[in-house]
Amino acid sequence: MYTTRMKPLQPRTMLRSLVLLMILSISTGTAADTSSYLEQANTILDKWSGRKDTQTSLISGQNNTWSIRTTGAQLYPAMVLTAWFTNPDLFDGLLLETLRDEERLTSRISVFPDDYALQNGRFSRSSRNPIEIQINAAVYAGGLARISSIVGPGPWSDRLAGIVDALFLRADVATGYAEGPLPSNDIRVLGHTLKTLPLLAEQSGDEGYLYYARRIGDAYCVGVMPKNGGLPAERWDFEADRAKASSLILNEDGVAFIEGLVSLYQAEVLGSTARADIYRPPLSSMFDVLLERGLKENGRFYRRIQPDGRGGYSIDRKRESLLTLRILIAAYQYGRLSGNAAYADRAIRELARYGLDEERIFEDVPAIMTALTFTDRVSELAWTAKSLIQSAPAGGEDEVRDAALMNALLAASWAESAG
Repeated sequence: MYTTRMKPLQPRTMLRSLVLLMILSISTGTAADTSSYLEQANTILDKWSGRKDTQTSLISGQNNTWSIRTTGAQLYPAMVLTAWFTNPDLFDGLLLETLRDEERLTSRISVFPDDYALQNGRFSRSSRNPIEIQINAAVYAGGLARISSIVGPGPWSDRLAGIVDALFLRADVATGYAEGPLPSNDIRVLGHTLKTLPLLAEQSGDEGYLYYARRIGDAYCVGVMPKNGGLPAERWDFEADRAKASSLILNEDGVAFIEGLVSLYQAEVLGSTARADIYRPPLSSMFDVLLERGLKENGRFYRRIQPDGRGGYSIDRKRESLLTLRILIAAYQYGRLSGNAAYADRAIRELARYGLDEERIFEDVPAIMTALTFTDRVSELAWTAKSLIQSAPAGGEDEVRDAALMNALLAASWAESAG
């Protein structure tokens, strides 16, 4: 049996994250409305809780490993959020102890974690790869931010703040555009980090996190994007002031950077700062390129857009982004924040015509739910949630799939109560 936990949550004026909107909305329903989906989510939670390592409280993922990008950044946050609503004892017990063991055992460079092999109690790789560890730390920070967005300040936000503080304490990338160095010139680090900073500033009351975010915002909005066809680059050589890799890849890293810029812009707009006026033109240019050059006729974004340095763009026309809905939602948010209805209206039109493809977008269920709420298609939202859950592969121990499925079940419980 599980116990549904309902605690008061702070309202948000805009989407803090896609998962946040879905799970916050669950609190508007009753236990009877949501019990079926929560029971299913709790069943998956119990399965993975049973995979606790015998010597530690870490969860054993594929190959008996605590992988930072999958076990740590995807499965573990989904387990914590499910436990928040269904199993307070697990939330306050094993999963909190997991956080403590994770920090104690997997921190390899400063407080940055690395993959940990549970069968022998050692790191999976014998040698340290500082760049890879830094990327892992940023991705894991994103997972911790999803938790702290829901449960509020506490041990998870403390771990998040520790990682972010360490990233900027070790920052050594001087840009010439920002009041302080960046922790990296790689969007795989900066995107996930940028998304966490407005949340940390809000929860801690420490505006220093906004100053960190502004370093990234200034460097890219003032420096990189105007020189790179309006787009953030995969990697930028700030010393030479030119791209090392000019493409914007619309995967989790690239889309996180877009969402982080919009979150920072929101903070500047709400604070009525001068930076809001500085950031608006480059953000408009970025969305112009994305919507006019990167969006296919079928309503999906291409996966890669590369400025050619002559005002044109090279497009990878063979592959599509799996995160189209999140990009459109970011465009909608930006349009509302900037007062430019063209972006919000275009996003709404695209969201309304989006063809739901279960196979392609199962892993981004919260974005599907969010997109449908923009078009008031609640009955279709509930149907989609149920359909996706029913079509999920049965059995096995796929941590990425099960993390997505727990997120889907939490979202579906909201859809059921809203419908």
